[in-house]
Amino acid sequence: MTNTTQNTTSPNTLTSNTTPQKITIVCGTDRPGSKSRLVTDYIYGRLADQASNADTTSQAMELTILDMADFPTADVAAGPYGKTPSSVEAFNQPFLDADGVIFVIPEYNGSFPGILKLFIDYLPHPEALQGVPVGYVGNSAGYFGGLRAVEQLQMVCGYRYARSFEERIFIPAVNKEFDPEKGILHDFRNSLMESFLEQFPRFVAQNTTK
Repeated sequence: MTNTTQNTTSPNTLTSNTTPQKITIVCGTDRPGSKSRLVTDYIYGRLADQASNADTTSQAMELTILDMADFPTADVAAGPYGKTPSSVEAFNQPFLDADGVIFVIPEYNGSFPGILKLFIDYLPHPEALQGVPVGYVGNSAGYFGGLRAVEQLQMVCGYRYARSFEERIFIPAVNKEFDPEKGILHDFRNSLMESFLEQFPRFVAQNTTK
């Protein structure tokens, strides 16, 4: 498992609580070399920079990447549905520990990847998503930026009583319009991403139930 965790703190925080806010960034595909993983890494880096920048009023954060490429699919493929193997329980833990979650998802065949649905189906019900602040970042090779995938995932999360962040991000033509170092190359869409990254930790702080 290649989960990545980093503690980042800022001397200027939105709250007097010194406990870091736990944010898990989910790379929602198991495709090797995916653009979603590059977007995930970019978001991780930007949030880490934001939290450690003394010139901003940022929430202290503990950041984790949960990559669906590491989901133990073989342990559930032939097992009885509904029973959760210990390997899956261990994989799920960073998600269950999170105060807030950001899903980074591509659009495959008009929806989000099946591996992500399998992951959600093996999360404890209802507590895994109930009341959890959730953000969505879609991407696609086409020109709608994963809109259908995000809409459908948001519907699933709503069914599980998650608290969806209203600022959603869509990255169209991701092969051309996203750079792992610079972010989204389209100025307006990149400004939306920056706003998302600034506001989501505040949304988590206002809505966390943990």
